[in-house]
Amino acid sequence: ENGIYFISASYNCVAMPSLEKTFEPYWIPPWITPSTDSDSDDKYLRREDCCHINGLCCVDGKPKYITSTSRGNILGHWRTHKSEGFIFDIQDNKVVCEDINSPHSPNWYNGKLWVLESGTGYFGYVDLKNKKFVKKVFLPGFLRGMTFHDKYAIVCLSKDRHDHAFKDLPLCENLRCNSTVSVCGFRIIDIETFSIIEEFTFDDSSGVTELYDVVCLPGYRSRILSNNEVDAIRHYDKIIAEPVENVISDIFYVSNCEEPVYTGQLPGQNSSLSDDSKIVVKKDDSHDKDDDDPYFLAEPASF
Repeated sequence: ENGIYFISASYNCVAMPSLEKTFEPYWIPPWITPSTDSDSDDKYLRREDCCHINGLCCVDGKPKYITSTSRGNILGHWRTHKSEGFIFDIQDNKVVCEDINSPHSPNWYNGKLWVLESGTGYFGYVDLKNKKFVKKVFLPGFLRGMTFHDKYAIVCLSKDRHDHAFKDLPLCENLRCNSTVSVCGFRIIDIETFSIIEEFTFDDSSGVTELYDVVCLPGYRSRILSNNEVDAIRHYDKIIAEPVENVISDIFYVSNCEEPVYTGQLPGQNSSLSDDSKIVVKKDDSHDKDDDDPYFLAEPASF
């Protein structure tokens, strides 16, 4: 209700956009120790991914639950402590569920807190009373990105990178036990029966190996799914959603859709896009090479 909230994993905090600084910190974990300027008493967030906060969801319009891979206070702690993941209530300042392996994508939907246990490949929800993660469906991939529509959950799957970040995850053993390998795509799950009612998998020739998030736009069809000539890797900037009067699906049926309007404004920002303005999306190929990030401003975020 107050604007845009997002996670900065590099700075270990929940943040908001700022017109004066790189961002404005909104919430900082109690286990993170800030840096202090040697010449003054000013405190600054350290640009060190210590605990790998990666997900945030709101309840009644206010930020409430975050997922974190560990409770570390030193650079890279989370990489060797992925089994110590947990979910934290930033409003009540308490842990609501712990010992989750690499949790991602918390979602509050229909009165439940849903989450992906990426380290094991399980989709499920949190039993808030007993502070336990309830595993419901195993999916063959590194899970990251989830949304809901009606009684369905749409979950993203990515292939296992087999690098230092994914090494030794229980997911590998779970894939072996299920006689399968990791895939990239998405699955649609009925959250009443917990059955998989639809699936889409990118084949090896597509070059698509990882997905980071998913958004459901009822009444719109993505051209990547309806035009075989679209190359997802080379033309990612041209893949746009197009409205359809009748989507051929009982799940996502919406008629007489209108084009969404992008205003180009942040809350409280008195600016608008000119007629010839263009929206540019940068594909992130940095692979954690922060020193080459053209979007990083050297000035630390103060609080």
